[in-house]
Amino acid sequence: ESKGILNVTEADKTRAAEVKKTGNDFFQKQNFESAIESYTKAISLNPYDGTLYCNRSACYKKLKSKSFLKSLSKGLLNVSICNSYQKSLEDAESALQIDQKYSKAHRRKAEAYLAKGNVRVKQLPLI
Repeated sequence: ESKGILNVTEADKTRAAEVKKTGNDFFQKQNFESAIESYTKAISLNPYDGTLYCNRSACYKKLKSKSFLKSLSKGLLNVSICNSYQKSLEDAESALQIDQKYSKAHRRKAEAYLAKGNVRVKQLPLI
């Protein structure tokens, strides 16, 4: 075993799956802050599960959307919204480091870039 690689036990994986389920429940109830806490705890138990990062990425996206709408209705601009987009992007990239073919993580990454306004659309030639 190389230094820096965490040893994740089956018990850790099982507990992470349980905590992930709790996070999923919070997500369904649109309690994104609590879902983020759950996914973060699950990641600490099993940092090699890309779905945990991808789910947390979705929470950051939803959280900033909710914050943005609330800020608009109050006439305020929430500066932390940009940080939520960045965190969403970072988590999507973490998921892709674990599994480069994880299509949902690619979508989350693209959504984060779009939300941040960091996308240049290029017309591709028709074949």
